[in-house]
Amino acid sequence: MKKTNGAKARTSTVVSGTLGLLTPIDPTTYSYDAQPIIVVGPTRWPSPDNSTSQNLTADGQKGVFSVTIANASGYAAGQFVLLDETSGASWQATPAGFPGSAQVWQGDRVAWNMHLPTQAGDDNGNSNSSGPYDSTPGVLPAAMSWFSRTNRPANEIKEIASVSGNTITFTTPLAIVYRTSHQAQLTRYTQSQSAGNSIHVTNAGVENLSTYGGGDGEVRFENAAYSWAKSVEVTQWLGEGFAVNGSFRVEIRESYVHTGSWPEPGGAGYMISLANGSSEVLIENNILIDACKEMVFRSSGTGSVVAYNYADDSWDFDTPGWVEVGLNASHMAGPHHVLFEGNYSQNIDSDYTHGNAIYLTFFRNWLSGQRRDFPDSTNGGNVRTIGLAYGSWWDSFIGNVLGRSGLMSGWSYTDPAMSCDASGNNCTGNNANWGDEVIWKIGYDPDKVGNAS
Repeated sequence: MKKTNGAKARTSTVVSGTLGLLTPIDPTTYSYDAQPIIVVGPTRWPSPDNSTSQNLTADGQKGVFSVTIANASGYAAGQFVLLDETSGASWQATPAGFPGSAQVWQGDRVAWNMHLPTQAGDDNGNSNSSGPYDSTPGVLPAAMSWFSRTNRPANEIKEIASVSGNTITFTTPLAIVYRTSHQAQLTRYTQSQSAGNSIHVTNAGVENLSTYGGGDGEVRFENAAYSWAKSVEVTQWLGEGFAVNGSFRVEIRESYVHTGSWPEPGGAGYMISLANGSSEVLIENNILIDACKEMVFRSSGTGSVVAYNYADDSWDFDTPGWVEVGLNASHMAGPHHVLFEGNYSQNIDSDYTHGNAIYLTFFRNWLSGQRRDFPDSTNGGNVRTIGLAYGSWWDSFIGNVLGRSGLMSGWSYTDPAMSCDASGNNCTGNNANWGDEVIWKIGYDPDKVGNAS
């Protein structure tokens, strides 16, 4: 299925990688070659230095600029640090109608995609009856460390403005309360290459560039701060078009991300990805079209803004009729406080594939319900303008345009398969209604059950 004929960005330089110009690739013959085109950062896989972690001695309050830690030795103005807390998860009841009455591994902010008994698509690993453990008792599943420090997906990266005694003051305020009851900690990035740790590269950018053929991502920001990509074309990649990991105040603007080589779930074809605590990122005035997911935010995104982008034609190579997630700040537990303003996409959704996201704001976007190059007659499932999967809590929608004027015949305002109690709570449904066209699809879990709010 051939798509995407957008206006090509004007660039003076073309940089190509080993993947070549295959679209889509043949996964049965392609030999994976993990070579991104550009890495902005000190190393390929940097990380925070866990040996420097210090417990907060009092809750870090939302809106304040400082925290107090047990020992501020080694902390200094100008450093970038990671603030996080544990999920506090325990086995809790799922909504009525969930298959097998399985419990969910969930805290008051974080809902992991882990269930007891294990369900298809879970991240438990090899569970046993005593908890969400791998085959070795007491070892948390690997998924709980994929894009954050283990069991600490709610986080944000901060820049230190000053240090006075054991009080650390930041350049920007905390977005949420970080609680001592959840073992809130502050962790430094240090230059310890043997342990994979590294400090941040600052004020580095790429501009007026065309790239194609990247494997394991195409343009990557790894532990970067105050860095940017402007007027960059990204095409024919495997993995992420733009990847922003462990970074602070990165900007991606006026760029053209299109035609991924393998638009398939599982990480093969994401247009933009934030991960590993990346915070206060600006994604503005870009064209994002023709790959699997338009963007994913994995245990990251605090204080970020996604504004005035055109994003369309997200699809799955193996199931083109399935309407993929459009604009979102989800795809791994932990994202919170992200603003979407003035964008166009076929839909906005917050998936639960690997856990939930919270406190997202959607302001004056247009969600049409239509993918540009897929006729409505080809849509085979999950057609919606707004979807919020299980665990999408405390989101705000203000002034959005939903649907297409004069073209919404046959659409339902809410999912007709949903059944709620008199107060509008305890909604349940089934997974037999994927062909319905729905304006609001709320509280659903596509892996487990049609709706489970």
